[in-house]
Amino acid sequence: MIFSKTRFAAHTGICRHQKVLLLVGEFPPNQPFAERLTQYVEKGGTLIIDQAAQRDRFLPTALASRLPSPPPDSYVRIRQRRGAVVVVASSKPGQPTTERPLARVMSQVRQEIVPLEVSGRVETIFNRTKDGWLVTLVNNEGVTKTFREAPVVDPDATQSVSITCRGEVRILHLSL
Repeated sequence: MIFSKTRFAAHTGICRHQKVLLLVGEFPPNQPFAERLTQYVEKGGTLIIDQAAQRDRFLPTALASRLPSPPPDSYVRIRQRRGAVVVVASSKPGQPTTERPLARVMSQVRQEIVPLEVSGRVETIFNRTKDGWLVTLVNNEGVTKTFREAPVVDPDATQSVSITCRGEVRILHLSL
């Protein structure tokens, strides 16, 4: 889940149900906010911050002093009691989105949290529900879109897709 400082401050109860917290934006030093972030991590959450946030010292000194700087084009992860803090290197100007350090972190986090892997040329959306996962597959092959005209869909432009389950996952319902 992505939170701004305001949303995090107003909805602290929500955060205990989120496994990952990505902070975006500028954060001036604020002791109560820093303490909430530390508690979130110590209780098992994963906090993702960028290198600028580490430099701006919005985390408590005890936590910030343990965070090493990430290598260029990468990230570093440290354990903090039951949780972790991930510091992401800054992106280079003009760097393709898929090669940015944040994209690498988010891919790793998704692999850790989502017990499903989809292979094939489709867009994939994962939604956690109260009793499992909802997986949406979007096939954009064979779709021609032009400005101000309805899309034209070629029904013969199919894709081969496989979904692999990791860990102890039961499939209760499958719709295609």
